[in-house]
Amino acid sequence: MNKLDLKHLQSTLFLPDEMDLRIQKFLKLKEKYVASLPLGREAITIDHSGIEFPGVANVTTPYDIAASISPQFAGKCYVAKVDGVLWNINTPLVKSCKLEFLGDDTPEGKEVFWHSSAHILGYAMEQIFKCVLGIGPAIEDGFYYDGFMPDGRGISQTDFKDVEAAFKKIVKKKYVASLPLGREAITIDHSGIEFPGVANVTTPYDIAASISPQFAGKCYVAKVDGVLWNINTPLVKSCKLEFLGDDTPEGKEVFWHSSAHILGYAMEQIFKCVLGIGPAIEDGFYYDGFMPDGRGISQTDFKDVEAAFKKIVKKKYVFERILVNKADALDLFSYSKFKIELISENVGESDLCSIYRCGDFVDFCRGPHVHDTGRIKAFACAKCGASFWKGDEKRDSLQRITGISFANPKDLKVWKIMIEEAKLRNHKRLGIQHELFFFHDLSPGSPFFLPAGTHIYHTLQNFIREKYRKYGYDEVKTPNIMNSELWKQSGHWDHYKKNMFILEKEEAKGEEEPPCFSCAPMNCPKHCLMFNWRSRSYKELPWRVADFCGLHRNEKSGALTGLTRVRRFQQDDAHIFCLPSQVKTEIKGVLDFIEEVYGVFGFSFSLALSTRDPDDFMGEVSEWDTAEAQLEEALKDFGRPFGINPKDGAFYGPKIDIELTDALGRKHQCATIQLDFQLPRRFDLSVDVPLSEAELEEEKKRVELLKKEWETKQTTEGGEKETEEKEGEEAEEKPDFRIHRSRPVRPVMVHRAILGSVERFMAILIESTACKFPLWVSPRQVCVIPVGNKFLGYAEHVKTRLFDAGFQVEVDDTPEMLKKKIRNAQLRQFNYILVVGASEEEEESVNVRTRSNVVEGTMKLVDFIERCEKEIKERKME
Repeated sequence: MNKLDLKHLQSTLFLPDEMDLRIQKFLKLKEKYVASLPLGREAITIDHSGIEFPGVANVTTPYDIAASISPQFAGKCYVAKVDGVLWNINTPLVKSCKLEFLGDDTPEGKEVFWHSSAHILGYAMEQIFKCVLGIGPAIEDGFYYDGFMPDGRGISQTDFKDVEAAFKKIVKKKYVASLPLGREAITIDHSGIEFPGVANVTTPYDIAASISPQFAGKCYVAKVDGVLWNINTPLVKSCKLEFLGDDTPEGKEVFWHSSAHILGYAMEQIFKCVLGIGPAIEDGFYYDGFMPDGRGISQTDFKDVEAAFKKIVKKKYVFERILVNKADALDLFSYSKFKIELISENVGESDLCSIYRCGDFVDFCRGPHVHDTGRIKAFACAKCGASFWKGDEKRDSLQRITGISFANPKDLKVWKIMIEEAKLRNHKRLGIQHELFFFHDLSPGSPFFLPAGTHIYHTLQNFIREKYRKYGYDEVKTPNIMNSELWKQSGHWDHYKKNMFILEKEEAKGEEEPPCFSCAPMNCPKHCLMFNWRSRSYKELPWRVADFCGLHRNEKSGALTGLTRVRRFQQDDAHIFCLPSQVKTEIKGVLDFIEEVYGVFGFSFSLALSTRDPDDFMGEVSEWDTAEAQLEEALKDFGRPFGINPKDGAFYGPKIDIELTDALGRKHQCATIQLDFQLPRRFDLSVDVPLSEAELEEEKKRVELLKKEWETKQTTEGGEKETEEKEGEEAEEKPDFRIHRSRPVRPVMVHRAILGSVERFMAILIESTACKFPLWVSPRQVCVIPVGNKFLGYAEHVKTRLFDAGFQVEVDDTPEMLKKKIRNAQLRQFNYILVVGASEEEEESVNVRTRSNVVEGTMKLVDFIERCEKEIKERKME
């Protein structure tokens, strides 16, 4: 099956007998894999309490089986019985067998425990007394060891303290007995503590379990010498070992990736579907499945999926990993055109690929995975819907289930509460309810902002404009429609054309091809045109140019999600053109800008430096190294902790990723800082920089040398200058002897946004505040309510005073009762509700209450206006 015509491969109904056949093939491949390992190991089956566990002859120990059941269980097992015969817990099994475990609740277990203790006692006695040991058996009520004292001394109770201290030190070392067959001993360094191990036998899980069963239960994946390593895969040499749990990004990803396998297993069982891919994602995981009968998956299926998932978890299936060649992998997944396509594209003809199994589920997967399915303690289906194979709407239509899982059921309860709260705060629902914006089928993906929503939009923009003055930005306006030649020059035409709105060409005039135009999807190439509009002095740098130009991107209809993913939007987009020596200072300035803006809204944020991908970058390595060093120095000077995302930089330069955290603890990427070396090259941007004194001296020497060389060429061998040109040759052009006092320097371009898309930031703000906007942002700041119609005139007077002062104010002149009017104003999220009647009219005052129903009492109107002006000036967040 080396050559495959994928167009003619069809998905087939995944029946139970297909699953059986797949398992049979896997077991044969496993035997083949095991035979290829060192020492020619044989696959065996270990029967414990009627449950069969896979193992490898002369490798798998009783302790391995106990630890796979649970770390806690392993910690209570002192000795094993193999086919009825007592067996050391660490001695590898040699054939398929029946296995029992004995603890201190059995006579044999207690005897082994005390016998092992006697060995430690003997070790301590040798250390302290330098004695020659006799025997050290377990006895009815403990154990002993005899020792011959060469110096004839005796042992008394005064020695007990030293013996007990030595015993304790030996226990702390957690020494493991040597294993047979002359395997290579290795040393595993974990957190500075060295653990003994055996090459191709000891797994990271073994080390974790030896530290403590509780610790092992929290370890999802390992790092071996800095490289992610499957928790169940044997170590091959001495190494440094780290363990990662759900408190690390890698650990959480592995946990959710393993959960995706369990979800796929459940989907196969219930829907008999052919699976596509099942990755971990930012907030959970999913699996796509092709439904041969064309049925869809709905939320009514969630109960069955969750029940099947729970059963698989309860079985505590170990995640087994084997390596197979490409031909065997293609044969194993011959029933699925999706897996065949993945294998064909990602595995070389002579390469091996990893296959994982848990229970009857087998998948083509790079891993790594958690130890067993029992690690996933809580699961829920989050959502379902249609998808397309590889995101291509021209390919097979699939059904996707997205899930979430946790190691603690309490976390799932918290997640469900958060999801319900998120539904209540959903910006699409609140946008309609509070008349902020809406969408229409006649312009999908492009929001219509109503007056209240437009007020928020402009408030956010004006807030940023105010900061532009502080941070030294020049705002510009650029065209929405540009000739395609611009995008070809910038490189976007080749990489981004499918996401552009391209206008129809004009009719051709003669043989000349008419120009092609498109709506601008970004501003950076346009700002390069502005930079090059005239020659620029180095004194103008840094030039910080900002632009709120409307942008258009032809997002796929399935990707549109309210204001967070739209086709028409505006960014607080800016580009900084600076000298290489100015990069660090400019980055620090942007970070200060972000901190100030996010601080006003009460958003916390995290930072990460994304570095060069060695396989996908443009420019010189030295240039990247310098830029990355400058970004790192700027981040260190900024004083906040930051992470490193290796190989995650853009192809045109390194970047700083900024994620803000909203009121619900969700993370969003709005701000961005990216260095760009490529656009300045593509648009040939430069400024003249004066030479330093040393450079100027070198330039003078260059010109002097050039003059001498020219004079030598013009002089004949006899000392006479040539007066006639050589026949058939042109006269050599006289060199330029001028001394250049400056040199052209290519500026660096910094892409920068704070809010990012104003639409997206507005969605985050809506959901974080649940439309309870602070006064300075609120589109409904004050509602004036007269206690009766005869006070409507005074209410209008109050409104006029507030309106003239610049506030968003309304009067409720509806025929509703007073309490109903107050409640309506609170539900519409007016910050302040002013009730006015006779006494208020007489005193030129207002009775103030808030949307939270806090009654603040009567206040002079002028004082209320002054108070609100101060609150807006200070930009307080309620």
